[in-house]
Amino acid sequence: MKGDFTRNTFDPDKHFLRVLMQQGRVQLDADWNEQASILLHYIQTLATDLIGPMRVRVGGLWFAISTGDVGDFKIGKGRYYVNGILCENERDDVTYLSQADFPLSENDTLVNGNYIVYLDVWERHISFVADDDIREKALNGIDTATRSKVVWQVKVYPLINDQYAYCNQGSSLLTDKVLALSKICMSARAKQGQSVTMPCLTEPEAQYRGAENQLYRVEIHDSNFDIDSNGELIIRDKSKF
Repeated sequence: MKGDFTRNTFDPDKHFLRVLMQQGRVQLDADWNEQASILLHYIQTLATDLIGPMRVRVGGLWFAISTGDVGDFKIGKGRYYVNGILCENERDDVTYLSQADFPLSENDTLVNGNYIVYLDVWERHISFVADDDIREKALNGIDTATRSKVVWQVKVYPLINDQYAYCNQGSSLLTDKVLALSKICMSARAKQGQSVTMPCLTEPEAQYRGAENQLYRVEIHDSNFDIDSNGELIIRDKSKF
């Protein structure tokens, strides 16, 4: 894993208000992390209730999209809220092809056409491998706490053929076409070399030596997509696991 955590105990359905430390008890990272998650959930929910799921400053040109060089466009300086998550762009010279967290090459230059421009936002876990500055230099290389980062990317979705009508459908296009959750599932089990006679006992031939609870983490480091003649999204995956 990127981070060495005891467990993730935050559950919004339990409606916990805060974590209370007790004297003489063992302290775990899970308790501190849950306190941070409780506060973060409250702040983001409050922001969503007050300003809505998406909001920019009224009258401001924040994250405004404007024309730029051929095959590119400019992204305005400012702040944007998505479901209570604050996205910040402190620079006024950012373009579609030069976004810090969305590495694009000259091959991604936009061609003439009609596009829907949208903001993709999520939370990314950062360890010292990704940002060595979070380590305390006085500890001579030992890592301590990790960080969580808000990542925003301005992306485009090409409109072709009869898709011009999508411009009047608001966010439904993104929900149905671009941001749909993956339906890919994964299953795993120990090797079964013979019929199981004792369900509660793992056979030696199963070659399973780990703890009962297993965590599988899959990362997609590089992928791209194309649009077919019917306007459907085609994922051309170049994944690394």
